[in-house]
Amino acid sequence: MNVAGFFVFFTVSFFLAKWCLIFICNCAIELWVFFCQNSFVKEFFATLVDVEEIAPGIKFFDFQLHEDSRDFSFSTGQFISVRVGPQVFRAYSLCTCRKDLPRFSLVIKLIPGGIGSTFFDKLQPGQQIPFQGPFGLMQLDQDVESGGAIFIATGVGIAPMRAFWRQLFSGKKATGQFDLFFGFRHESDGIFLPEIFALQEEFSENFHVTLCVSKPLDTLPPNFQLGRVTAALGGKPEEFFTNRKIFLCGSRQMVEQVKEILQAKGVDRANIFQEIY
Repeated sequence: MNVAGFFVFFTVSFFLAKWCLIFICNCAIELWVFFCQNSFVKEFFATLVDVEEIAPGIKFFDFQLHEDSRDFSFSTGQFISVRVGPQVFRAYSLCTCRKDLPRFSLVIKLIPGGIGSTFFDKLQPGQQIPFQGPFGLMQLDQDVESGGAIFIATGVGIAPMRAFWRQLFSGKKATGQFDLFFGFRHESDGIFLPEIFALQEEFSENFHVTLCVSKPLDTLPPNFQLGRVTAALGGKPEEFFTNRKIFLCGSRQMVEQVKEILQAKGVDRANIFQEIY
């Protein structure tokens, strides 16, 4: 085979392999959607007990499982897929832990015109939601209680982090070192702050909090700092991240930027766990 023939063969093979990989990935996605939208995946039901607006455009929903759905369980940090319309599902992280069952909670940012947002905005106490799950690999290992972790979230990405701290600091005290980096745009966008401050005060030895406000509307109090979580993380030395598991939840852009910082700090990819909303 001459050079030109080899080049043609290599080019054709490369593109065939590329399109085969894309086809396989698309098939996998379609298969997952098919399973979620059909009876192959069990559907559970829960009734809305209470709803509260906890920040502008952000609501906290508290649910109770139906009697015939009491076999539903999950690992802290996972999410569920709620059927918000005919054959339409939306994923939401659980912001409570397994010990809270048969109650569980969701925190949702309502986007005007969004299918999921419209469904939840109209939902009233006493009405039910159909859902499937649990899904997701961002879960706490048993060794995290003693080994510690770093939690990084922006906006409603704080939901699974709330589930984590409820598990770690309810009942017996976790002994590892835990750092929470929580970023939001305006001061009023910071949700669960009373819980966070209470934990920080009670477990001051091993629970530390960095609150980052990117566009403050007023002078920030001492326990807040101006900027993004990426800047706060970038200022930490490499040893701060050594041998610690790191959990991320936020926008795709934030997650990718944080991962770049962590990898530059020498963090093993195996220690990074993420969810994107």
